[in-house]
Amino acid sequence: MIPDISVVAGGIGHVSFVAEDVPLAVEVWSPGNSREERDTKIAAYASARIPNLWIVELPIGKPARFWGYALGETGYRQEVYADSGETVKAAGPVPVAIDTSQLR
Repeated sequence: MIPDISVVAGGIGHVSFVAEDVPLAVEVWSPGNSREERDTKIAAYASARIPNLWIVELPIGKPARFWGYALGETGYRQEVYADSGETVKAAGPVPVAIDTSQLR
């Protein structure tokens, strides 16, 4: 998998990383991403045991939405959601506060 953004533990002088070194993957969905593509990517991250997955959806003409997931025993569980214009505070390996109205 090639996430849109990732947090990587260890050295940064590499072009690829093993899944164990990726505590967080971020996917940015656009209208061009099919439901099947989205489901496949989420399943692949879960299969690779990536502990945290954040998804940002950028629909055309609508505010961004944010989901934060943590890996459990049976797959990802949603821990955070922020809708149009809300500020999301996500924990995990990189605690952040993001105003979804600023995402484009």
